Amino acid sequence: MALTEFFLFPLGLVALLGAVPLIILYLLRPEPVRRTLPTFRFLADAAGRSASNPIFDRLLRSLLLLIQLVALVALVGSLATPYVLVPESETVQETVLVVDTSASMGVRDGGGTRFDSALAAARDEVSGTTSVVAAGASADVVLRRGSA
Repeated sequence: MALTEFFLFPLGLVALLGAVPLIILYLLRPEPVRRTLPTFRFLADAAGRSASNPIFDRLLRSLLLLIQLVALVALVGSLATPYVLVPESETVQETVLVVDTSASMGVRDGGGTRFDSALAAARDEVSGTTSVVAAGASADVVLRRGSA
């Protein structure tokens, strides 16, 4: 499964590397000065200390870092231009054919007239509900929402 199946510009995903300096800045920022309160020490000793890694605890507790990472992922996603392929039959509900009825369509080309060629091409494009507009000196709706 290639990235080109989902993104018009997959090279934009390289911008995700911008998350690395962001996380490093959060790891290097100085700790706030701690003041010990005797009453709080009693409560902290009663609760016990966690055995996890304090560096990852700092990252997990930082709401601002989380918001910045989400914004970075959204920006990178928009740079990569994601898309989803949808079959044409699912998107086309009504076909509108505009047929040129001017005199130039009566000219013989190959085996038939240009008008005959246009009708043959139109038959290939018709799906579901179809409307036909005749465009000559003026435009007239010949068929409105007819079935194929």
